[in-house]
Amino acid sequence: MKFPYFKLPNRDPKKKFLAAPWIPVSIRAHDSEKRFLMLVDSGADTCILDKDVAKFLEINIIGGEQIKTGGIGEAANLYYFNDIYLNVGGEEVRTWCGFKDGYLMDGMIAGVLGRQGFFEHFKVIIDEKSKEIELKVNK
Repeated sequence: MKFPYFKLPNRDPKKKFLAAPWIPVSIRAHDSEKRFLMLVDSGADTCILDKDVAKFLEINIIGGEQIKTGGIGEAANLYYFNDIYLNVGGEEVRTWCGFKDGYLMDGMIAGVLGRQGFFEHFKVIIDEKSKEIELKVNK
């Protein structure tokens, strides 16, 4: 399945849009399911979602396994859950996903799809020249 890059308004007035590798993903937990645009991020170790996503899915993030994380950005507390389901293009996978106890990029993004939890389920081809992402399910 292929997805074109998503065009976002650019903060730079000289450039109209910023094309980013975001894809539509339905996230299911318990009896709640919501659809979000998620950033495909080969530099992210795991899937990380914003605390508002947990609120939409009626998840009490404090009940998860707490792990302190770091990275290029600031360190944060993440609360991990095993019973999260991602549905991309009709393919649903059960995954391990973390919820940040704050906002990702000041609430600008719902979350990132990282190597553990996403890339392990899909072969991911990011074609920067064509501005598209191709996913194939790993069997």
